[in-house]
Amino acid sequence: MEGRGLKPYYLDTSLMLRLLTGDPPELAAQALEVFRGAEEGRYTLAVHPLAVAEAFYTLVSFYGVGRAKAAGALLDLLDREGVLLEDEEDLRPALEEAGKGGLSLVDAFLAQRARRQGAGLATLDRKLGRRAGVELLP
Repeated sequence: MEGRGLKPYYLDTSLMLRLLTGDPPELAAQALEVFRGAEEGRYTLAVHPLAVAEAFYTLVSFYGVGRAKAAGALLDLLDREGVLLEDEEDLRPALEEAGKGGLSLVDAFLAQRARRQGAGLATLDRKLGRRAGVELLP
């Protein structure tokens, strides 16, 4: 996970939310400084899909941000210099799918992972089953 030989720091949801919402201003300023440090090459910010899922859910459910806007804001944040996304090949398409509505980010991630790996999906969620595009159990 070390990018360019720099020590990675795992990014917590709170930093993402402060940067994206600007609330409260003093914490948003601190979050911006953390991202600037990564952009300046002092360290890298490692991002785990669970932190992104929590941020997406919080933006939509607590802050009332639309799904498409929340997904777009998170994708923009993940594109910043010095940010290293784990499971990028599954998380980016899942964020795009979740932004369209109909599936949670976690369900979209599982469906994407199953498709990419040629795996099936065990679910009782009919909506997920219809949209997954993979073999299903039961």
